[in-house]
Amino acid sequence: DSKKTFNNTISGIILLEGEPSFNASLIKREIETRWKIKINNTNSNDGIVIFSNDKYKIVILSVDAEIPEDELEGVCKISHLWKDAQEETSKHQSHIILSVSSDIQDLVELNMQFVRIAASVLRNTKSIGIYLGNQSLISPRDYYIKIADNMSNDDLPLTNWIYFGLRENKEKRNGFTIGLKEFGFREIEFSDSDKSFDEIYKILYDLAHHVLLSRQPLKKGE
Repeated sequence: DSKKTFNNTISGIILLEGEPSFNASLIKREIETRWKIKINNTNSNDGIVIFSNDKYKIVILSVDAEIPEDELEGVCKISHLWKDAQEETSKHQSHIILSVSSDIQDLVELNMQFVRIAASVLRNTKSIGIYLGNQSLISPRDYYIKIADNMSNDDLPLTNWIYFGLRENKEKRNGFTIGLKEFGFREIEFSDSDKSFDEIYKILYDLAHHVLLSRQPLKKGE
C-alpha cells in the first residue's frame, strides 16, 4: 500500500541530462527481474512514481531544476572517485529524488536494496551520477552501477555508501569516514599518521567493512 508509512528511509539525488523524464515501466521491470523485488502496487501522478509492496516503498520524484551549484561544488572538489566531477555535473539540468522506505531493522540490508534500486534508476535514465548529501558523496553513473552489480553480502558496496576522507596536516596524514552514522555507527578517524594515504585508505576501508559486516561497533583499542 503506497499510503503505508515506514520507519526507515534512505534517499539520494540522481543528476540527469536534459529534462527529468523517465520510463517507470523499464525501471520497474529491472527492479523485478534483475533484483527479484516484487512490486505489488504502482501509483503515478505528475512526475512522481511510487512502487510498493508490503516490505518497501520506492518513491521516484522528478524535479525540473538543477541542484544549486554551491551545494555540489564542495562535494565535487573533495571527490576521489570522480576526478572531473565539477565539470561533468555542471552539465546536469534536472534531477530525480529517490527514496526507499522500509521497516527493516537491518540498515545494511536496507542500504543494499537502495543501491540496487538506485542502480536501476541510473541505468534507465539519462543520468550523469548520484549525489548523497549526508555522506558528502558524489559518484559517476557507471562506477556506481558497477559496484552495485558486483556487491554481495560478504563484499559490501562501501564506496557507494561512505566517503573516505584523506588529508595532510604538516608532515602527518589523517583519514576519516563520512557515512557510518547512516547505519547507526560512529565514524572512524585516523590522525597524525606517518602511513601513506593508500595505507590509511585501506585501514579505514577494512575497519568500516568489518563494522558493517559484523553489525557491531569497533571495540576499544581495535
